[in-house]
Amino acid sequence: MSLDSEKCEACRGDVPKVSDDELKELMREIPEWTPITRDGVMMLQREYKFKNFRQALAFTNRVGELAEEEKHHPEITTEWGKTTVIWWTHAIDGLHRNDFIMAAKTDKVVDAYLIYVAFDQWNKTPAECWGFCYLSGVRCCTICFTNIR
Repeated sequence: MSLDSEKCEACRGDVPKVSDDELKELMREIPEWTPITRDGVMMLQREYKFKNFRQALAFTNRVGELAEEEKHHPEITTEWGKTTVIWWTHAIDGLHRNDFIMAAKTDKVVDAYLIYVAFDQWNKTPAECWGFCYLSGVRCCTICFTNIR
């Protein structure tokens, strides 16, 4: 099962942090993310680039919705043309499997968002976007990355 299809589990302060071996294994599934350490706490960080502030803000809001759905919340910084997302588990001051699940789900959100943005520029609705992809057999994110970068 891929990380982005898993659900976060409730996390208490007595659960263990991911081990070094688990970290290596889980990082293979989210290669665009970078493990960072801040104030002795290991976290996952990724910066996403967008054409403008509006796109970055819309993406930020969608990640916020996802965080509410999963009851696991990141640090998000939104600036002109970029959004930085940082995941870690506050209860254990470090990384838990939930953080990797959420990083993978965040990547999935950006793929879907880029599809919407590309087709929105052509005055299509999201439903028309998915219909276009289905009918054309084209993988949308290829089109989207070409059109918005």
